[in-house]
Amino acid sequence: MVELLIVIGLTIILVTATVPIYGSLQVKAQLSETSAQIAQSLRSARQNAIAGYFNNAYGVYFGNTVSPNFYTIYQGTSYATRSSSFDRVNTLDNAVSIVNVSLTTTTGGIDINFSKGLGVPNNIGSLNLTHSVQGSSTISVNALGKIQEQ
Repeated sequence: MVELLIVIGLTIILVTATVPIYGSLQVKAQLSETSAQIAQSLRSARQNAIAGYFNNAYGVYFGNTVSPNFYTIYQGTSYATRSSSFDRVNTLDNAVSIVNVSLTTTTGGIDINFSKGLGVPNNIGSLNLTHSVQGSSTISVNALGKIQEQ
């Protein structure tokens, strides 16, 4: 009987110690996954523009003024003049938000468009993804169109 109580006590101690660690790992994984998806979406839009897919430019629009935040991969020379039938809209989890660091904003969000053939972005700088619990991730676009996660 005493052995059973010791085993139950040790189990409770181990579970209590691992719950905060698991929660922290889950937050980091959620932020890392969202950051990777956005960076890959930017790279995909740039590659489509370089290839001249459907003879058009491509871009990514970040809706960071509404909740939950979202981003849209679109076809066209700007989000305002895009062909909406090609839109791929991705909504972020409520816990993750987009914070502009140094990108030029348009009405209601951030528009990064890559030129047809060269893939040169019209908007350079950085944006941050922040998690409501903890942590942040930075995504940068340079003048040549290189996308980096930090």
